[in-house]
Amino acid sequence: MSAMPSCVNRPGLVIQKSAEAEVRCFLTSPNPTWLYRHVNLGFFALGVCLGGALLGCHAAPLTYSAADLQSPRSRAKAAPLYWRCNNVPDIRQLERRRVAILDFSVEFITGKVEMPGQTQPTFSPPAIAPAHVGVEYSGLFRKQYEFDEQLYREATDGIYRIFIDALAERGFEVLPNDLVRESSAYKRLAVQDREAGSLLQEMNIIGSDTGRIKQMVTIPASGLRIVVRAAAGDIEEVELAMLDELDVDLSLRAHIRVGVYQDRASIDRGSVIWLLTRDAVGNLTADKSLLSDDVVATPGEFIPLQGRLFNIDSEGFLAAMRKMFPPYIAMAFETAGG
Repeated sequence: MSAMPSCVNRPGLVIQKSAEAEVRCFLTSPNPTWLYRHVNLGFFALGVCLGGALLGCHAAPLTYSAADLQSPRSRAKAAPLYWRCNNVPDIRQLERRRVAILDFSVEFITGKVEMPGQTQPTFSPPAIAPAHVGVEYSGLFRKQYEFDEQLYREATDGIYRIFIDALAERGFEVLPNDLVRESSAYKRLAVQDREAGSLLQEMNIIGSDTGRIKQMVTIPASGLRIVVRAAAGDIEEVELAMLDELDVDLSLRAHIRVGVYQDRASIDRGSVIWLLTRDAVGNLTADKSLLSDDVVATPGEFIPLQGRLFNIDSEGFLAAMRKMFPPYIAMAFETAGG
């Protein structure tokens, strides 16, 4: 069993020092003068550079092959770059490793702002200047991804099965979902079957290494529902009660974020796994995205205000998840000492 890694916050950002680098980061183009001549980006570029001067750009995500995650040794070395632990319980100390999963959902990024170039800004100033407003809502840098209902279901359940297998490989006994749902503690939770985008999400100004999210659809695994809040108190209180009621050692919730970046499937920065034992509560947060080797999306028509529409190759996307998620989740357990 591996040693427990140090849970130290890691920035995961590449800070661009010069103004020239900042402009290049945000507005990289084969012919940038064309952009400036045909689209009034003056105020927009100024605002972006001011934000970039403070926060810079995310490091560009790697493809599966470039990340070199095939061996346990390489995954252990890369784990601190991909996952950050925040007060995570030492799951090595659990005696029986019985776990109740309250929520396992996949967040599909269906709409975002993606700037040209290899890196994405950490922050985009609010749209205030007229030119900035025009660019923000014209759809110029917006991308919309069309996942169908079958892909939502197959991808979510496929990722969930990999997650369950990863737990089993590490000696965890996962309680059946129906036992969890029928517990009196679980019935104290407010849950839902699906979650779509919101106005708050549309106003998002915080960027990721695959772009700035504008729309997401969240789908729970079959047999589970999305935990929204506790009807009274907080979720952690309900989870503690569930540990005793179901005689388990660990309560677990997970939201895995996926999407497409530069036409490749992505497992995204911002995925979260919440863990609670009788002694501690914490979470694992993904700090770096991982891209598929193969292209899984093709560009379609451009619609003003909405942006460019992309068609998803369902089989390609599912194959990418089957290939990438096992090492990605293995690094999460490595970070947690499991």
